[in-house]
Amino acid sequence: MKHYDLLLIGAGHAHLGVLRRWALVERPPGRIALLSAGPVAWYSGMLPGLLAGRHRPEDCQVELQALCRAAKVELIISPVESLSAAQQQVQLTDGQTLDASWLSLNVGAQVARPPQQGDAMQLLAVKPFAEFLDGWQRWQATPQPLAILGGGAAGG
Repeated sequence: MKHYDLLLIGAGHAHLGVLRRWALVERPPGRIALLSAGPVAWYSGMLPGLLAGRHRPEDCQVELQALCRAAKVELIISPVESLSAAQQQVQLTDGQTLDASWLSLNVGAQVARPPQQGDAMQLLAVKPFAEFLDGWQRWQATPQPLAILGGGAAGG
């Protein structure tokens, strides 16, 4: 079992901002890691511009390895299976267990997708972004009534 002083779970905007600051200014002492399900984080504020054709998908992504290296933070790429606050442990889907003195959660909100009833309107959830972009491309090929589920800048 690996122990961390601080485990940042999720590559949301707050954690990205903290890592950027640590890359520019000395970070706090201790063993620190960022836990992310994938190697990139999508910057949701650019999603409307991406859909309008002003940005390319790669322009809307943050490469986590480079950011973590600059911030002197370990990057762990794995989805989380479960979290135990009482035991201060995080179980990863690959069976690995991590424990930490402090946990910070910045995983973003998930969209509650209602069950699809009929085919009068297609439902497309903004998150996860990669799946949304695939669905958006399919929709563009054969446009039909569409409801985009999501909030904030990403929900347009």
